[in-house]
Amino acid sequence: MRKNLLITSLCLFLFLCISVVGQSAGTNPFDDTVTVTPGKRTNSDPYPTNTGSGAKTDPYSNTLVDINTAPKAQLEKLPGIGPVLADAIISYRRTYGPFKTPRDIVKVDGIGEGKYNAIKNMITCSAAGSSNTDPYSGSGGTDPYAGSSGNSGSNYMWNGQSIFDVSARDRLLIENAHLLRTAADVINSSRQAGSTVVRDEILLRGVLAARDANEVIQISRSAYSSDVRDRILKAGLNRARTADDVLLLAQGAFSSTTCDSILLNGLSLAVSAAEVVRLAQRCRVADNKDEILSKGFSKARSVDDVILLSQSCYKTTTCDSILQNGVRLSRSAGDIVRLSQKCRGTDARDSLLIAGVALNSGSLLNNSSDYIALSNAAYKTSTRDEILKTGSKRLKSASECLALSNRANATVVRDEILITGAQYARNYDEIKMLANRAYSTTARDRIYAIGAKFGGGYPSGTDPYSGGSDPYPPSSNDPYPSSGTDPYSGSNNSTDPYR
Repeated sequence: MRKNLLITSLCLFLFLCISVVGQSAGTNPFDDTVTVTPGKRTNSDPYPTNTGSGAKTDPYSNTLVDINTAPKAQLEKLPGIGPVLADAIISYRRTYGPFKTPRDIVKVDGIGEGKYNAIKNMITCSAAGSSNTDPYSGSGGTDPYAGSSGNSGSNYMWNGQSIFDVSARDRLLIENAHLLRTAADVINSSRQAGSTVVRDEILLRGVLAARDANEVIQISRSAYSSDVRDRILKAGLNRARTADDVLLLAQGAFSSTTCDSILLNGLSLAVSAAEVVRLAQRCRVADNKDEILSKGFSKARSVDDVILLSQSCYKTTTCDSILQNGVRLSRSAGDIVRLSQKCRGTDARDSLLIAGVALNSGSLLNNSSDYIALSNAAYKTSTRDEILKTGSKRLKSASECLALSNRANATVVRDEILITGAQYARNYDEIKMLANRAYSTTARDRIYAIGAKFGGGYPSGTDPYSGGSDPYPPSSNDPYPSSGTDPYSGSNNSTDPYR
């Protein structure tokens, strides 16, 4: 019992001694409260008072606020800076990067010189750009569109300031895409985007920076969406200068609609029928192929070009239509026949031949052989005979008409051609030659009647009324002789009802 009391008394004595020593030194060793005197910190203070714009400060200090790193709650404690201006300060540094000097805070909307003067002794800013929060920065960043060496912070500079807010950066990239001058600039700018949508929008707006079709292709290949890729190719068609450029753009298209649209719109760049055919062959839809060939007919310069276009058609109607339009490019009967032989429909073939005869108006078909060649190429006999009849009226020669009549199928047509030839006979011998080929006696009589102008008549033995067969020969059998029995003759004319 005494031993315990002795120990307790000893402890109490030691406590009193320590207290007396502490009071003599001016501090309480058991007091955890620290008294802070502004501007009078010792060298051991890890957060010395700010003496310059670039000095670091205690983020929890109640004297200076780092406007580059301070949270909203700390900014609100500054005089005149409430929740609204605190949000404005945070938005500004996210958009344009950290403040370079404390005075830059006046760039924030709502903060003027007056408010700055009220808080300038209470704020500071860490070194501008010392903290890089861009999720896609650095040589080993995670930007899905970074180049082989990755994106660096310098890629996100705008007007000399680093932009760390991804959405703000994307907005600026889109707004200024049309200002880019080269395809490489457009592609590099798109790689800085924070999303595939923004990336594609930059490429689409910057396609005008492309100088030729090859650069348009490069820009389109950088697009993420196939739809945007096709839109870039269509927009870049005005950079095409030749049919080869059009083919290059069409081959890069994803959808058949875009491919064929580029080919159709690029048709004006084709300079020959061969180039038109090349464009048509790249079409993915048969109807579009035929449309290109039909519209490209204006590039044809010869019958060979027309045949080349027609042979590439998918539909029979398109093929035959091109051939019929190509008749006007014919230079001979042989050209017309070649075109007709390429027709896929028999009616189209005959129509082409008739059109060829009507169009040339005798300027190319100048002998019976030409008309016979055309008639032989016809499918219908009626078409053949019509061609021969037209030829007989144009050639104006008895011998040519005789040659045409020999090819006629209908006897009526043969006789009609011979009668036409009689009008152009130059002597009686040609008349006899035509008459001998006539099928009907009626046609023969008409031919001889036309030949009467040469002074000839029916040749011996051919007059149907010669050689005693005349029912009214000059004999007494005439029921109306010159005298006696005519009831209306003689002096007794009082009975003539018509006197």
